[in-house]
Amino acid sequence: MSLKDKLLDKLGNTFGYILYYFFLLCAVGLPLGLLPVPFWAMLLIALACILIPYLIFPLWIWAFISAVTGPQDFVAIAFYCMVGIYLLYIIIVAISSSLRRKK
Repeated sequence: MSLKDKLLDKLGNTFGYILYYFFLLCAVGLPLGLLPVPFWAMLLIALACILIPYLIFPLWIWAFISAVTGPQDFVAIAFYCMVGIYLLYIIIVAISSSLRRKK
């Protein structure tokens, strides 16, 4: 069950969709703020990431490299926190799914 399905199931259609697209905007928008590209390229990258969700992963890797090599400001620190939360989520899901398989 995806995040979108969970939000729609728990919060209903209207608020679930609003919250899902807000999360999607944050997942695409925060890394774009760190990239050294012009605004029109940011719009094209954001559109491509929304249409093809698997492009978000290379975007986050590119943004992480840009954040490490760039100035360490509030946006970079917020990005590091989001990367940590996302990696923690992936680890928890992997452990819980492997525990379910063993039973």
